[in-house]
Amino acid sequence: KVIELKIGSTEARKDGDFITLDAPAEIAGGRTMVPLRFVSEALGAQVSWNQGSQTLTTDSPVKKILFSDNLENGSSDWNLEEGWKIDKREGNSVLIGNGHSWARLKTNTWSNYSCKAKFKIVNGTMHVNYRMSEGPNGLNRYFIGVNKDELYLNRQIGTQFSDLADASLDLDGNWHNIDIKGYEKSIMIYIDDKLRLSYTDDNYIPNGSIGFESMDSSSCFIDDVEITETNITSLTDWKSTPGELTLVSKPSQSVADEIIAK
Repeated sequence: KVIELKIGSTEARKDGDFITLDAPAEIAGGRTMVPLRFVSEALGAQVSWNQGSQTLTTDSPVKKILFSDNLENGSSDWNLEEGWKIDKREGNSVLIGNGHSWARLKTNTWSNYSCKAKFKIVNGTMHVNYRMSEGPNGLNRYFIGVNKDELYLNRQIGTQFSDLADASLDLDGNWHNIDIKGYEKSIMIYIDDKLRLSYTDDNYIPNGSIGFESMDSSSCFIDDVEITETNITSLTDWKSTPGELTLVSKPSQSVADEIIAK
């Protein structure tokens, strides 16, 4: 699907067909705002507004699962360095990492995808490596560091490392969820379904696989790894208002100016 919008215009195109909008796309407060109902329905979702409860509901199309592993069938999909293993914890098979070592998913490479997993920090710090691939000058990747007090997003391109963003956390020693959503140059990181980091990288790494990395003097558990396809509607904050509903797009002002989704 191709949706075309022009800032300030009530005329849009869906797959080449012209459509009149109730409200135009606009830039407000440094964010691009587009008509939620039009964009959602054009992408196959249903949108409803309950005036009494002031509640917005969207029913999205079924997500496309690219990879899923609950680890009950062993380690055949993973390259596990010494320090990582699959073992039983609380009746479930989980990945367990100790010391500075890696667990890398074999072969798979994707561009725009979400990496979701359950994790438990026993002590120290773990990295979730996203869009990880070998380049001409060495390893390319985003690495998302998580410990009980901090979340950070860094980038490695060969021998060059960049600190991109960070946020404070207050995690206990129980299981938590992490979800890393990437679409082109936009990355959003959720912990326990709450958005914690959002970053736009003009020098973005376009594709790659995933891996988990336990750091020095660290121990962590991983379970229920799922990779799903993302599109631009996966990287949005929703703002509900009576009448014409709008979508607030953090990742990129330019996305809505021309082509919203393909």
